[in-house]
Amino acid sequence: MKGDRELKKLYAHRKFLVTLDKVADDGERFETEYGPFACCKGERILVDNAGKGNKFAVNERYFNENYIEVGEVKEDKTYDYESMGNAYAAMADLNQDEDSDYIKGTKDIHSIE
Repeated sequence: MKGDRELKKLYAHRKFLVTLDKVADDGERFETEYGPFACCKGERILVDNAGKGNKFAVNERYFNENYIEVGEVKEDKTYDYESMGNAYAAMADLNQDEDSDYIKGTKDIHSIE
């Protein structure tokens, strides 16, 4: 694409995330899944971040009314394995207590009959 571009920032619509390119010159073309598309100066070319990278154009007013800039979320890949292990051990103890109570209660019911 021609002209200067803004930095790639994420923008959100109600249902999806996009990155933004701003059209610098009239007649600028870009490829869509349906073929080439010509734009006017000032329009926004949006690239869908859902994996396919589909491109589509919107005018500035529509963009400003329906999109908002968002920050990128980075997942924290660190896990506290010790606390996870302790939590699983506590759950196992609870299950054993519940099983013991159930078995004892069942024996008590049958001994009454």
